[in-house]
Amino acid sequence: MVSAEKMPEVLFFLPRLGGGGAEMNAVRLAPGLLAAGVRPVYAVGRGPGGYEEFLPEGVEVVVLDTGRVNSSLLRLLRARGPLARLLDARRPDVLCPVMVAPALAALDGLRRARYKPRVVLSIQNSLSVSHEQSRRLRDRIELRLLKRMFPRADGVIALSHGVAGEIARLVPQIAPGIQVIHNVGYPLPAQIAAAQAAPRPEPGGTVTLLACGRLTRQKDYPTLLEAFARLAPAERVRLEILGDGELKETLEAQCRRLGIADRVAFLGFRRDPISHMRRADVFVLSSLWEGFGNVLVEAMSVATPVVSTDCPHGPGEILTGGETGLLVPPDDPAALAATLQRLVDDPALRQRIGVAGARRAQDFGAEAIGAAYAQAFRSYIEA
Repeated sequence: MVSAEKMPEVLFFLPRLGGGGAEMNAVRLAPGLLAAGVRPVYAVGRGPGGYEEFLPEGVEVVVLDTGRVNSSLLRLLRARGPLARLLDARRPDVLCPVMVAPALAALDGLRRARYKPRVVLSIQNSLSVSHEQSRRLRDRIELRLLKRMFPRADGVIALSHGVAGEIARLVPQIAPGIQVIHNVGYPLPAQIAAAQAAPRPEPGGTVTLLACGRLTRQKDYPTLLEAFARLAPAERVRLEILGDGELKETLEAQCRRLGIADRVAFLGFRRDPISHMRRADVFVLSSLWEGFGNVLVEAMSVATPVVSTDCPHGPGEILTGGETGLLVPPDDPAALAATLQRLVDDPALRQRIGVAGARRAQDFGAEAIGAAYAQAFRSYIEA
């Protein structure tokens, strides 16, 4: 057990501090953990990354020496030795790798360390869809490895009840050690302040729909584009998409086939997505699967109404009763188009959902979620 005089230290291990919702959640946890008496430290294989600027002053980031390679997988493999040496030097109370691949690298690297902290895995996506249903060789290998290696951990923090159920089914040995804590979806004060400078949409003008996320199969942009092409009147509706990815050329070609290329803007990666969310009339998430759906809470935090697929897992736990956002079945262009059309045609409905969503978003703030994480870490330390 840790003495009452010592502030427990948690070493988060990630590929880098940038790139996606899992990394942003780890960064947003920092002020809540500090307020709850837990010291976070971040070890990264590359970096430090664009999110470091959001860390509270004095929070340490350690860039592990993984050599000069571009492959994220190779960096994780090379990070095992430096991570073991860092554990021996710092002796943190908890090692918390974030996401599956870092978890596997950390569990393997831990065998090289003399000092053995508690290991608590942070799992940030649906393993059923990302691994069980994937045909990619890497995902199949990771699935076999996690079934064998995850039982070495002391516990798991899953970001939704759906993900927790999947982990318990895939790795039943670790089921008693799983805790569910939602992500810090609510933006940090600096992010909110920056977004407040962005203008709200003017009523009666063009209705702007916004989507945000990497251009990958998971986000199912083809369904969104099909739905968008059905909206009327065409001249009053515009779609903006934030994010980069391997499907960009395919999606641009689809826009040309559908005759919507002049009304769809691929804006690429933006450092200030929440400002774009505030300027949008409607935020839409068309994913086939999620772990939680940070972007939904981010859009809700600036009172932008949201539409999401009721995909596994997360959106159904965030959007309650159709009052704080609207849910549609995944992979259903007609249903998505019909729901978006309701919001396009009804400004009063957009406002009601936006106001209710803003209240709901506050449930996912750094202070409350950080305190829950701190309590969970202490429970694993004291077990």
